[in-house]
Amino acid sequence: MFNTYKGSDVSTKVNAVSGTIVKSYAKSFFMRFELGTDTERRLFDTNPRMFKNGHLESVVVIQAMIVGENMMLAELMWKEDYDSTLKDNKE
Repeated sequence: MFNTYKGSDVSTKVNAVSGTIVKSYAKSFFMRFELGTDTERRLFDTNPRMFKNGHLESVVVIQAMIVGENMMLAELMWKEDYDSTLKDNKE
């Protein structure tokens, strides 16, 4: 009841995490990192990026949760893979 928002012609389901994080896409991956680091700043920027083969590539943050006092666990996906998945789902 409290995890669903219904607006005009739109229904968005919000999944609240209660100690579990589940992989959402076949090409997604998980990364653990500390709060306050360059990694956190890059991932939670308006243009999230991380290093791949020595240079910064765009990523999509699918979901994230705090684990412990200063650690995060995030499900990520390379932007090109995410865009390809969305395109395939529309066809």
